[in-house]
Amino acid sequence: MTKKKVLIMAGGTGGHIFPALAIAQKLTEQNIEIAWVGTENRMEANLVPKYGYPIYFIEIEGLVSRGAKAWLKAPFKILKAIFQAKKIIQEFKPDLVVGTGGYVCGPVGVAAKLTKTPLIVVENNGVIGLTNKILSKFADLTLFSYPLKEAKKPEYIVGQPLREDFTKLKSEENLQPLLSKAQNEYQELVRFVQEQLNYQQALPDTYTKDNFTHLYELLDAQQKLTFNNLSLSKQRLNILAVGGSLGARILNQNLAPAIKNLETKGIKVNTLQQVGQGNLDEVNNLVTELSLENYTVCEFIDNISEKYLQSDLIICRSGSMTVFEIANCNRPAIFVPLALQKDQQQLHNAKYLTDKGAGLLILNKDFNAQSLTSLIENLNYHQLYQIALKQTSLATPEATDKIVKFIQPYLNR
Repeated sequence: MTKKKVLIMAGGTGGHIFPALAIAQKLTEQNIEIAWVGTENRMEANLVPKYGYPIYFIEIEGLVSRGAKAWLKAPFKILKAIFQAKKIIQEFKPDLVVGTGGYVCGPVGVAAKLTKTPLIVVENNGVIGLTNKILSKFADLTLFSYPLKEAKKPEYIVGQPLREDFTKLKSEENLQPLLSKAQNEYQELVRFVQEQLNYQQALPDTYTKDNFTHLYELLDAQQKLTFNNLSLSKQRLNILAVGGSLGARILNQNLAPAIKNLETKGIKVNTLQQVGQGNLDEVNNLVTELSLENYTVCEFIDNISEKYLQSDLIICRSGSMTVFEIANCNRPAIFVPLALQKDQQQLHNAKYLTDKGAGLLILNKDFNAQSLTSLIENLNYHQLYQIALKQTSLATPEATDKIVKFIQPYLNR
């Protein structure tokens, strides 16, 4: 029996490539042959072959900020890329083309249409990108990670495909470390209220959301701040900061000073910061200058799911994959959306969680050491646990399986 074939088109960033890899791996388990189309000078060129998939290349690049000359040449380059993609499709003869984003998707999607090859587009962001908006006009099916109005049916909102180390996680197990800290904190709150307010009445000794809220609201603003600092000091706060694979300059410049501010206030912190390639010396020098201990800096974290689960609080950008990874791990996060995108993709991504109380938000323009310090010192473990708890209903561990289920009919024709 002839193997069914799927051609994956995805490239540029991990946010496009890793969801496609999750889909590819699930299809491979079903004995479906996979090939990939990308560009030779981007991340996919080195990453995809490591997973055992052959990769074809076309010549295409983005036009944003390229200048007038690039725009004049664009029609010819796009036509050339479409011709290259058409040749790849005719050579590989896929039963289906699946795209998850990147400049490469435009020419390959058009080539799929020209060769009458079925096309499925997966939009991973909280706002549909220009390329996918165009492709969705003639694609056989468009699926969405976020609940966007462009989804023609509710079942086309499938969530974000993630690697197995995220999808196999269980929310109850994820939440246990934060729950334990919240329970310990509640006992501290009972003692604090009794001492600060000379409270003589018997207080409930079991941690619940209502019990904590009732006691906490007996405190004034200064007492709340004092209690939060006390709690975060007695149970050391584990912070993970991730700026994406390339790092984030705004995090690299402001996180260490914020941690110094917190420690000056008596809040004890363990920090692990991913700074991106080429930024290690700069951040290490800053950490040394501020005399920070319990502060580890690295260029890239391979076992990111493990590090998420070891943290109490994550500080990060809000790429689509990051948002869903965090939700699948049940970890509270402060999102700092990248502000350069015209359509504010990362802001829309973050608001999927933050609008429902399942995350915290600082806009890029408002982010500095002081704003980060102020937000963290006003947190406690009860609040962190409640944020993580709300993520449970927003996680999508079944997303890859849903997408593969939509793919199957196109392979059974």
